[in-house]
Amino acid sequence: MSSPKPEIPDQNAPFQRDSADESASMNRELNGPRSRPDDLRDPHTANDALLRWDELDEQLLRMLSEDPERGWRLRKLQDADGWLRRRATEAARKAVGPALLICPPPEDLYDFGQGPGANLLTPERRASIDRHLATCLECERFVTTLSTAPPSPLVGGMPEEAPAPIERAAPTITVPRRRLRLVPVLATAAAVVVIFFGVRSLMTPAATSFPEGPLLRGAAGGPLLYPRERVLLPSAEVAALFPALNAPLRFEVEPQPEADSYRFDLFRHEGGAFGRDVKLEGAAVAANSFVARAPREAGRFTFEVWVTRRGLDQRLGARDFQIATDAALESDLLALRTAPESERTLQAVVLLHEAGYVADARELARTLPESPDRDRYLSQSPGR
Repeated sequence: MSSPKPEIPDQNAPFQRDSADESASMNRELNGPRSRPDDLRDPHTANDALLRWDELDEQLLRMLSEDPERGWRLRKLQDADGWLRRRATEAARKAVGPALLICPPPEDLYDFGQGPGANLLTPERRASIDRHLATCLECERFVTTLSTAPPSPLVGGMPEEAPAPIERAAPTITVPRRRLRLVPVLATAAAVVVIFFGVRSLMTPAATSFPEGPLLRGAAGGPLLYPRERVLLPSAEVAALFPALNAPLRFEVEPQPEADSYRFDLFRHEGGAFGRDVKLEGAAVAANSFVARAPREAGRFTFEVWVTRRGLDQRLGARDFQIATDAALESDLLALRTAPESERTLQAVVLLHEAGYVADARELARTLPESPDRDRYLSQSPGR
């Protein structure tokens, strides 16, 4: 008599999974550490998640909204974001030119974000997409995913697996060992070459050369070139050694095709989250650069540029910068006082450029005699 067959347990239907054709969220934080629901119990992690609320998934966003301490803060941030975007949408409806509320095609957004293999956009197209991003959160999130390059396997392809070694019978022919005798000779020759170039580098003084322009992407690029980020407010001693560092600021933008004139407006921030910007001066000029009339003073500023084409005004954008003192940099600059004048100026250009004071470095480079290297440095613009 055969034993009864075991009963087959109940089997549930397989889980429903999303279609592979559906696009996934291109969040650059997916490959790094992410906050989990249980991590929000830590105040530091919860506050960090609150600062990045627009990058969280629905589960974490719901947990933050239910938190008694941070829920009202999240609602304030969402209300402020919605208010700013509504204001931008209202301004876009009144703007002259093509409708800004129509989303650009994905190819143009990819080129604007300067992802791997992206094409260059015209300044007009970049300006129109930049204005659209102020009104569209989805397009803005897509562009921010392209601010850094993806991991190298996604760019160059996954490395091919090495083929498995094929076992063969041991050869009966003896391999000549003559090649191994050259190893000591080659090692000795290599050591002589290394010693020669090492001694040569020590005996030859290093020549100072002009630095290379910075490589920028996304919002850091754009047609507004200089000043950007930091500008030095020199002390009286540094200003006496390098008078160009105490000169009024020079504002530069990329030359625009068919431009009739440019308008530069300079604003000073009052301070505080809701402080207003006070307009200091403005001027319409024919060239793509403008030298301010007011002397330098410490503070945070913004300059805005408009271009006129065929009688129509088009906003190129705005850029923030800060004018402040830097004791460490001034100490390095004053240490150059004993060097010859031309070498002292060139070394100061390098110091300023490497410290992030690119506008000051360019202004100081203009005082040097004309040369191909100097002209090449002044013709550089931040790469994108």
